[in-house]
Amino acid sequence: MQLLSGILQPPFPWLPMRHLLLCGASLALGLAAHPLLAQKAAPLPAGVTQTTSVEGITEYRLPNGLRVLLFPDQSKPTATVNITYLVGSRHEGYGESGMAHLLEHMVFKGSTKHPNVPQELTEHGASPNGTTWY
Repeated sequence: MQLLSGILQPPFPWLPMRHLLLCGASLALGLAAHPLLAQKAAPLPAGVTQTTSVEGITEYRLPNGLRVLLFPDQSKPTATVNITYLVGSRHEGYGESGMAHLLEHMVFKGSTKHPNVPQELTEHGASPNGTTWY
């Protein structure tokens, strides 16, 4: 019930902004790794560590624990950013059906500082989408 009352009182005003910041961090890592944009490997931002690299996919860890997987594709002039929270409808308990879906919609709801998150992402060339499949 605590989760239900927390969601109904919108305690997640930080979520849309955090979503934008994480997208920006992911894009920054992607651009830094592109050989035409960064001839020389730039040092990683403070607190960011490179953990593993397998078959061209490199994993970075941000100070907040977020894992960023970077897979450069030099044949494409675009970047794809997927943010995955390792929770979903399968983690809902009895009486909590639909909580993951509600939270998914709240991510794109906006905040005082960013009232229309999907529009802001679209203006920067992104195609925002969400899912609760996990």
